[in-house]
Amino acid sequence: MCLSEGGIAILFVICTIILVAGVNHLIGLLSPDTSLTPRAISNIAAAPDKMYAYGFILFSLTFAPVAEEMFFRGFLYNAFRDRMPLIAAVVVQSFLFGFGHFFGAMHASIAFLTGLMLTALYQWRQTLIAPILAHTGINLIAALSLMSMMAAHANSPALGVIGKDDDTRCVIREVAKNSTAEDANLRAGDVITSLDNEPIRDIPHLSETLRLHKPGDEVTITVDRLGVVFDVTVVLRRRAEWSSENDDAR
Repeated sequence: MCLSEGGIAILFVICTIILVAGVNHLIGLLSPDTSLTPRAISNIAAAPDKMYAYGFILFSLTFAPVAEEMFFRGFLYNAFRDRMPLIAAVVVQSFLFGFGHFFGAMHASIAFLTGLMLTALYQWRQTLIAPILAHTGINLIAALSLMSMMAAHANSPALGVIGKDDDTRCVIREVAKNSTAEDANLRAGDVITSLDNEPIRDIPHLSETLRLHKPGDEVTITVDRLGVVFDVTVVLRRRAEWSSENDDAR
C-alpha cells in the first residue's frame, strides 16, 4: 500500500512542480518584478545564523507534513464535510490551509491551490498516506530551493551596506567592515540612487540588482550624500570573503 501511495505522491509532486513553474512563468511575463519566493524565505536564506535555516528545513520535512495533513485533511476537512456541502468543505478548508501559510498574498494563493490538490488527493485515496508523502515531497523541493538560495547568497557579490527593508529609499544605515563599501568610503546616511545607471528604489531592490552581477564585476554607483551627488566605481567581491558578522550586508 505504501509503495502505491508513494508512486501516486511522486506523480502529484511532479504535477505540482509543473503547475507552479507555469504560474511563475506567467507572472514573470505579466509582472517581471514579482517573485513567488516570499521575502521571509529570502531573509532566512540570507540570515547570518544558518542553524535557523537548517532547523526550518528539518521541521518542514518531518513534523510539518504529518501534523498539517492530520489537522487540515484528517480533522478539519472531515469536520467541515459533516456540516456543509462537499465543495464548500474543500474550499473553506483549503482557504484556511493557504492563509495559514501566509508569507504574502501570492504565496498564500499558491498554498491555497496546493491545499485544493491535496484535499482532492485525500478524497480520492481515502487515506492520509498519499497526502503526507506528497506534502513532504513539495516541502523537499522547497527545501532544496532554500539551500540553493543559501549557497547563491554566500557566493553572491555584495557592497557591504546595511539598511532597512522598509525604507522608501536605499539609505545606508551602516557600512560593513572590510567590505567594498568601506573601501569606497561610503558612509552611514548616504543614499544609493543608481547602479550602472539602473535606478535603485530601496535596499531589497539593491540586493536584486546585485544578484544580476558576479564577483569581480566593476560597477558604478551613484550616491547622494546630503544633497551632493557623485559616482563611485567599485569592483564587487563575494559576500563569503567577509567575516560572519557582516553576513546581513547587501
